[in-house]
Amino acid sequence: MEIDTGAAVSLVSDVVYSEILSHLPLKPPDVTLKMYTGESVTMKGLIQVTVELNKQTKKLPLYVVRGDYPSLMGRSWLEQLQVDWQAIHMMTSKTLDLEGVLRKHSEVFKKELGSMEGINVKLTVEPECQPKFLKARPLQYVLKPKVEASLTELVKDGVLEPRLKEYGLRVRKDKCEFFQSAVEYLGHVIDASGLHTEVLKQLHVGHCGMVRMKEIARSYFWWPGVDGQIEEKARTCTSCQSIRNVPQVAPLHPWEYPEKPWHRIHADFAGPVEDKMLLVVMDAYSKWPEVAIMKSTSAEKTIEKLGEIFSRFGPPVQFVSDNGPQFISHEMATFLLANGVQHIKSSPYHPATNGLAERFVQTMKHALKASIGQGTFHKRLHNFLLCYRSTPHATTKVSPAYLLFNRELRTNFELLKPVTLKETVLQQQKNQVLQRKLRAKDRTFLTGSSVLARNYGSGPKWVPATVETQTGPVSYKVRTAGNLLWRRHTDQLLSGASTFTDLPEGTDVGDQEGVGSPASVTVTTEPTKNPNSPSPKELSTPIVSTENGNLGDRRYPVRERRLPQRFLDYT
Repeated sequence: MEIDTGAAVSLVSDVVYSEILSHLPLKPPDVTLKMYTGESVTMKGLIQVTVELNKQTKKLPLYVVRGDYPSLMGRSWLEQLQVDWQAIHMMTSKTLDLEGVLRKHSEVFKKELGSMEGINVKLTVEPECQPKFLKARPLQYVLKPKVEASLTELVKDGVLEPRLKEYGLRVRKDKCEFFQSAVEYLGHVIDASGLHTEVLKQLHVGHCGMVRMKEIARSYFWWPGVDGQIEEKARTCTSCQSIRNVPQVAPLHPWEYPEKPWHRIHADFAGPVEDKMLLVVMDAYSKWPEVAIMKSTSAEKTIEKLGEIFSRFGPPVQFVSDNGPQFISHEMATFLLANGVQHIKSSPYHPATNGLAERFVQTMKHALKASIGQGTFHKRLHNFLLCYRSTPHATTKVSPAYLLFNRELRTNFELLKPVTLKETVLQQQKNQVLQRKLRAKDRTFLTGSSVLARNYGSGPKWVPATVETQTGPVSYKVRTAGNLLWRRHTDQLLSGASTFTDLPEGTDVGDQEGVGSPASVTVTTEPTKNPNSPSPKELSTPIVSTENGNLGDRRYPVRERRLPQRFLDYT
């Protein structure tokens, strides 16, 4: 047999099979063989043969083909057999009449460029494929003689044809016009105010954006108002608008702080964490976490765990979750309705709405990952929950256990400095609002206005839609061209063709007709009765409000002034 690494399988002709292998039964072939030219090979069958090579014995498949074909050992056998490649040679004989071979095949050994005849080549390209033109590459001076010699040789062989002569270029002067204010060309009159639209179309062919369009335009032409026309051209391009990036983030709108524990809870799933799914429930008032290990995340099992948690703390007033299949199921809706719980779902693909649960999931995952090898999973989870529940929270500055049970858990940690809870939370929210305002932009959309909504399915990234109603301060329901009703956050909406109003900071939108007034967030710091704090007469407490726009008038955040500690004994 001949070794052929280009053959996928091993095969013999039906003549060889009839002579020495006819005692082996034929089976139907399981593959279709083709030659490198694309011609099909007629198959007779498949047999299993015992192959011995260098003290190796293998039972391997061998294909039988019809026709006068050589016996080939293909890659299917070479993968199974350990072949001594050093003992295999490419040629088994040599031709003594070298001069005769050179004369017979003189066309092959010519130095000139060869060609193939009688072969049709088909090149398939995509229908939307466009030709790409590249400018001439700069050539190093030292390589210029070699390149010119190669080009001359290709022209001599007929591979290349000169497009222009080196000399003898001529211009018809009667067809040229100089110093004219208007020129007629191909039936068009080109002047200072003509064909601007066609020029802008050429600028926007590559969809490179308005900044690059302006750079190209400034290199070749200019007229008054060209920058505005370029911006309008890019803004009205449907293709560019459908793939725009997400808009600038909306100002931070914190959740309203509950009046009592277990008034509003946030739920989410974490996992898989070490091959386990965890149901996380967070109390918005105390930040108390409840974690349940789930073998199944079905709606039935989720309701079972929630019922167990409700049996300890009672049903909450509000239940916040994402749009997971467990939370939006009919069984979950029936369960919450039976317990008198209001279900609040976040906007799809906007996890920041349920940020309390999402943040805890991340913290828990990091802690469990860091404690690998320090006990069982249950033990490490219990240690983390005990530490989290008894440690002062970053927002409330009070431990979750104290806020929920009005007592501290029996641990080695104690609060060092008690603080007023409401003041601390309001101050944290004020800081968050101030930080977001530095990089946020107030936006609102009118009911019935056309917008571009973020599409998380197949198709364009942004699709046209119409605002149906405003469901919250930063949430809307929009209807797409396909009559689909979506709920989207402000960060997931874009203006179409100037369909929304950019509100300056501090603008009151409550009086505009057809616009739902967004719930205002007023954070007021009242004078504290703590003896360690300065008296109300000695400092003015800032009031932060999104209604009157006081923050928008300041370049820097309001500085809170406090008396030095040594003066507190004299107030």
